[in-house]
Amino acid sequence: MALGAFLAGVLLADSEYRYGLETDIEPFKGLLLGLFFIAVGMGIDFSVLLAAPLAMAAVVLGFLVVKAIVIYTLAWRTRLPYQDRPVFTLLLAQGGEFAFVVFQAAAGSQVPAPQTGSLLIGAVALSMRLSPLLLVAVDRLLVPRYASANGPAPEEISEPQEAMPKAGANA
Repeated sequence: MALGAFLAGVLLADSEYRYGLETDIEPFKGLLLGLFFIAVGMGIDFSVLLAAPLAMAAVVLGFLVVKAIVIYTLAWRTRLPYQDRPVFTLLLAQGGEFAFVVFQAAAGSQVPAPQTGSLLIGAVALSMRLSPLLLVAVDRLLVPRYASANGPAPEEISEPQEAMPKAGANA
């Protein structure tokens, strides 16, 4: 059902009914998002996560590192300014909501073992939880270093500027 809803949304996104659908769904967006995350949380078997904390940490770390390497490489290849690359990479390295849908569908089809499915869903949730904390760390540690790197210095204004007239002063 989730995949069908996703495909219907993709098909209707470019249709003439797009704005009508957006207007109809807007009041329910927060409620539906909350229900989605509640359903995801209910699908996680926390006993599996607590039984294998090292495996969980390895999956989350591996997941974040692999995605970060791929995203940083793409940022470099598209010539994104090097000052923006760490934050850009970190913002996109976390797991996404679509991973929940894919892993839930796979677990429902008994493709991975239930323990593996729960571990993967937990890893995505944990990556989403860790990303803001990692972003704060990058913002405090790396961004000041990039800002102080040898780049073009901003030009100084040498002549005095006239004050802008206040709104309504000429009226």
